[in-house]
Amino acid sequence: MLENKTVLVFPAFEYPDKKKYKRVYLPQSKSDMYELVKEGDLEIFHQHTCPGCHRPSNYSAWFHPNTSTSYEVEYQKLYEPYVIANVADLPAFDERFADYGRNKIQFFFDLNLRGFKFRVLPFPFFVIHENHDDSKWRVDFIDPATRAKEKSSELWSNYQQRRKAFFELQIDAQADVLREDMAFRRASARSARSYTEIAGSAAAEEVRLKKLALNAEATLAELSTACGTTSPSARPQISYLSHLLTGLALALPALIGLLLLLKRNALKSQRSLAVLACSLSLIYLLTLQLHPELFLSTSAPSLARPIIQLPDMTFLALTSPKDLTRLFCLAQSGDEEVLTSVQRIISLADVKYLSMSPRTVMIKEGLAPSGSKHDFFSRTFYVPGRDGEMHPDVFSHEFDKTSLWDLELQTLHLGIAYLITGEEKYGKKLADAVYDWFLNPLTYMTPHFLYASTDVDSKASIGRQYGLVEAHPFKTIVEMVSLVSKRNMWSNQNSEFLRIWLSKLAIWYQTSEFGHLEEKSGNNHQTGFYVMLSWMLTIQGDAAVAKRLLERAKYKLVMQFHPDGSQPRELKRPDAWWYVGYNIMFMTEIAAIAEHVGVDIWRFEYHGRGIVRALDWMLSHLMGCEKFKYGTHPLSQADLTITVFPAFRRAALHLRDPRFEIAILKLADKFGIDAASMLPSFSTLMPPYGFSAAELQKGEHALSCENILASRASKYSKSIADETKAATLREAAIGLAK
Repeated sequence: MLENKTVLVFPAFEYPDKKKYKRVYLPQSKSDMYELVKEGDLEIFHQHTCPGCHRPSNYSAWFHPNTSTSYEVEYQKLYEPYVIANVADLPAFDERFADYGRNKIQFFFDLNLRGFKFRVLPFPFFVIHENHDDSKWRVDFIDPATRAKEKSSELWSNYQQRRKAFFELQIDAQADVLREDMAFRRASARSARSYTEIAGSAAAEEVRLKKLALNAEATLAELSTACGTTSPSARPQISYLSHLLTGLALALPALIGLLLLLKRNALKSQRSLAVLACSLSLIYLLTLQLHPELFLSTSAPSLARPIIQLPDMTFLALTSPKDLTRLFCLAQSGDEEVLTSVQRIISLADVKYLSMSPRTVMIKEGLAPSGSKHDFFSRTFYVPGRDGEMHPDVFSHEFDKTSLWDLELQTLHLGIAYLITGEEKYGKKLADAVYDWFLNPLTYMTPHFLYASTDVDSKASIGRQYGLVEAHPFKTIVEMVSLVSKRNMWSNQNSEFLRIWLSKLAIWYQTSEFGHLEEKSGNNHQTGFYVMLSWMLTIQGDAAVAKRLLERAKYKLVMQFHPDGSQPRELKRPDAWWYVGYNIMFMTEIAAIAEHVGVDIWRFEYHGRGIVRALDWMLSHLMGCEKFKYGTHPLSQADLTITVFPAFRRAALHLRDPRFEIAILKLADKFGIDAASMLPSFSTLMPPYGFSAAELQKGEHALSCENILASRASKYSKSIADETKAATLREAAIGLAK
């Protein structure tokens, strides 16, 4: 009876005479109820104080003698019925409407925008409100001194406008997707009809044989191109049996063609197709028989090849959508540097992460102010009022931060180990770990960060908006579990429940006060907000909505930069290097996500501000071309491996700029950084393949301070009228040249 996106409504009543009915009297029949209503002893709930709150339930229809089944009613403004619904379908509540005042109204307003239906249950389903004194929250709400009612009205007005605008945007995007889908279906139908007319009954058999032939090579078919262009020795082996089966698959339509040739009334076009099919099949089989070496590779893999299929969703948490593909190919080719890194990962997966106990929000020793263990709980990262001074208890077992970081590292190690070896023990452990954090009924985390970054010292009852950035590990965790999503270790049902969980978190991001504050922050928190929201929308299939979000956001994001490429707000922090790197890491990450949905943020500039200029500014200061005069904390290995190197790797691959690859190698050598120990900076597992020797030589030349400063001077002078800064840079470049 409970259909998808449907809530079942209970008609609500109350006794107006509180003295007469101190305890609820339940009528035994519909006629009994009708008499009580007729006499005025029973009335519709809130019919005088809030007529629109329950009137849409259509009580006239409910009392009609012929009404014996549920009936649908239309949503009206202020509707707040008592309902039964499937919890899995429901969105999260908006915590801003807490205690008293429009909390239920907001919730049903949101349900209506989401397309939920309201069906009223017939007699004997109803509720009668038991009279009671006003609650403390209602007393405070109506007290003029608190201004709670006034604030609630303002909040409600703003909320309605924002939510309507958001869902109108979603509806437009869904319409675009639907139109594209219908066009694709029509094209597919036309192709199918044409194919059937030509191939007839041979089509199904041909497809079946091809699937059989390629089944064992499902993963390597996708990897072969990347392996071939990355390293000549990294070409995967191709099975002789697979070619033989493919040849037989081609021979089948040829046999059908021979029959057509023998058929007297066959059409001329049919005879031509048959002759062509026969010829191609015979040439293929003869070549395979006489020269099998043309189809076989002599390179032997260094590690076992997994029979897995890379997911359709790109790995946006990593440096490049092809990172996993390249890592796999390089490991198979026996590349010494990559093999050392991979073997270290597999060793850690065996020794540490396979036996690691489940990391969930339930294992923390503390408790969020809500009183629920399921709520994510963390304390302020810095000592309140002392920016840059990390609180000594930030990684205490009282909170969830350490568990989430452990889970990110665990899934990253297990995911890569499973990709390279194909051993199910890694995939199963990975799937179990993700299930326990998100979906296990006993250990799940509620989809919000309301109690993250809580000022515990002042006994705050709620967290702060800065805690939203703590969701970032979810990207790696969720994308790693997608490695096993097409195997029996992670069911389709789990994938759907995880999608629902993430959709609820995305809604909380968009509707909570914390989300609004982060979106307006104008620093690395704003960038992190857009990274997570656009990523969640993208993996849910709302790419069109994500595209529109990023088209608007890109203007706000680049305005964080100065035209010279610096980041003024981050440079004011004591730990300036960390926050400059942290923000540019987020910027390159969001540029990669935007590229996935068709938005170019890499090359976008607004008032002379853009990501490329910011990357050039960092190159200049990291390579010592300009002195870094900001903050009190020196540049550290963590600054480089966690923030700068992933940003540079993305820039190198997406902008095809080898300077950033060479900068990674030079800085790693300068600071004595071992590439095999750079997790979670996954990108630095791989050497700078993908660039030719000529490109690397050109990048080496462009990385000289003379060229860096000259390039920055040229870009800077084009963007502003004031030539002072550009002239300074040019003079520095000329001085270096002399």
